Amino acid sequence: MKKNKNKRNKLNEDKSTNPLKKILILIIILIVIVIAVEVAGTYFKVSSLNDVSINLSPSFLSQTSFEQYVVFITLIIVLVVLIAFLIATNPKYKKFHYIKVRTKEKDISDRDIKRTLKIIDSLLGKLPSKEIKKFAKTKDANLYKQVLNEYGVK
Repeated sequence: MKKNKNKRNKLNEDKSTNPLKKILILIIILIVIVIAVEVAGTYFKVSSLNDVSINLSPSFLSQTSFEQYVVFITLIIVLVVLIAFLIATNPKYKKFHYIKVRTKEKDISDRDIKRTLKIIDSLLGKLPSKEIKKFAKTKDANLYKQVLNEYGVK
């Protein structure tokens, strides 16, 4: 039972990191695009669609290009923060919510577990005695008793 619980936790962790991976990939892609546009802008000066001249001495480190670069990076940071905020406030991604929300969900699930165990316990009382004796000899019966004791169900 513990192995299954650990597997579920690992799966949940993997699912929770997916949005973070997507955000990081998006940040990297945006930075690469901005750098590519900046480098291309320093080497090619376009005065019209038909006129493309090559600038062999790039002005990448000149003051005006550096200011444009800072503006692009600032814009990217603002966009990434906005996207992260939108993802964090989306109810689909519950892992981003505050700890209080998680504890409430855990309390609800504990109540559901107790209720389910009570239902299972009442159903076991309706089984024939042969089936109950068979179940009592299995390892699952001890585990079932431990879970009942853990949640205080008698």
